[in-house]
Amino acid sequence: MAHRTGCELLLLTPLRATVYCLLAGSSMALVLLAFSSMGKRSIFVMVWWTILVSGTETIGAIAEALGKSSLQVLNFLGQYHNAGSVLFATGERLDIPNWVSLLVVMAWTAFAVLVLRRRVRPVEVVS
Repeated sequence: MAHRTGCELLLLTPLRATVYCLLAGSSMALVLLAFSSMGKRSIFVMVWWTILVSGTETIGAIAEALGKSSLQVLNFLGQYHNAGSVLFATGERLDIPNWVSLLVVMAWTAFAVLVLRRRVRPVEVVS
């Protein structure tokens, strides 16, 4: 049993952390890049990102305090944490199933890719 735990700590945990960081990091980077492509000025992009991250976390905390667990789906970062809990087998972090959080994360990523495909134009470089 101790050998299995040591193997898990030394091999599986860093692998799980790497997979989570790659998936969550690339998804959040795409969402931020989509915001950046929609904004004309960087200050507005910063305000949108702050509202998305802090505002939705506040809404999630208020919903949790009021006992409205279904509104936890609005918590942007909470969805990433809850979806990532599958990799680490820690159990649900929110009152929402992990698969719902994974769907929300995939929806944010799809939204970002859709926005980027429409907003960013390819440029031909001639040398």
